[in-house]
Amino acid sequence: MFKKKYYLNPDTLQFELAKKSPKIRLRNTLVYISILSLIAVGFRLTFDNYFTSPKLRFFTQQNEQLRKEYDELNREIKNAEKILTDIQIRDDVLYRSVLDLDPIPTSVREAGFGGSENYEDILLSRNKDFVSNTAQKLEMLRTKAKIQSISLADVYKLARIQQELLDHKPSIQPI
Repeated sequence: MFKKKYYLNPDTLQFELAKKSPKIRLRNTLVYISILSLIAVGFRLTFDNYFTSPKLRFFTQQNEQLRKEYDELNREIKNAEKILTDIQIRDDVLYRSVLDLDPIPTSVREAGFGGSENYEDILLSRNKDFVSNTAQKLEMLRTKAKIQSISLADVYKLARIQQELLDHKPSIQPI
């Protein structure tokens, strides 16, 4: 396999088999191993930089899909907030003014947001900021919708009472 090496012994003037010392053999072995390791690392880095694994490709696609769904959810939350704000304005300006009710104060509409965290299991994840803002927006929207629902129920009840009063009130002067 390996060619045997000979050297000329000047004392005997004969060729003798050259033997390497254990130190030189160990050094040569370490050099070969380090060169092979560097080549292997180079191949690995090149492969990782220019080719993606199927698993990484799958997770990247899944991550992009989740980001799109997250953005869509945020758009829907913003649309729902706009609709709820419009309903709140109509409630305060139109419905409550017609029925001589005071508008609901902003402090009640905001319902004391902040403080304790309701989504601790979500907030413990690595994407804390990414998810917590949406969760808090959703919780605020839910609470505002509940308050608005109660307000509209009160307005409806008062409107029904006033409708009954108008139904029983004569429309012309009695004779």
